[in-house]
Amino acid sequence: MGKLDGKVAIVTGAGAGISKATSIYLARQGAKVLAWDLGVDVEGRPLERNPVDDTVRQIREEGNTAVAFHGDVSSMADAERAVGTAIDTW
Repeated sequence: MGKLDGKVAIVTGAGAGISKATSIYLARQGAKVLAWDLGVDVEGRPLERNPVDDTVRQIREEGNTAVAFHGDVSSMADAERAVGTAIDTW
């Protein structure tokens, strides 16, 4: 039983760095994680593959629950879609 069983977390920037680590940690503690990343490099150019998919794969391989969300945190429409996705999924 994890500290976050029954909780849902939305983590932005979850494709790499501290946000990826945070997503994995929250999932290990029992949270269902919506891992969100735009999938661009530091110059803003789209990547061939969104790294958030690897974050979600790792979480699922450990037996935890996550979905990937590809979107822009500066977009209100994307933010509404992300929250809606989390609500609809869980």
